[in-house]
Amino acid sequence: MTTNVGRPDIAFRVKEIVSAQLNVPKDEIENDASFTADLGADSLEVTQIMMLIEDEFWITFPERPVTDLSTVGNTVDFVLAARNAAQTPRCD
Repeated sequence: MTTNVGRPDIAFRVKEIVSAQLNVPKDEIENDASFTADLGADSLEVTQIMMLIEDEFWITFPERPVTDLSTVGNTVDFVLAARNAAQTPRCD
């Protein structure tokens, strides 16, 4: 997928997914909101959210992330980095 999508678009779409899964109004979801502490998600809900994000953006989260994905903003940053890495031509 080579569609150029910026951080605001990714954040909007991630917040839509989170809002739908957790029944939280989109405008109440802040970038620094923790999925568990602030938004009340349990581990299964977080897993479902991550799977939906993977499907939406054609990315894969590592089983053991090297970065903190506990907040909406960190997850948006990861998605952006993963999409950018996938679009960067390799020089093999």
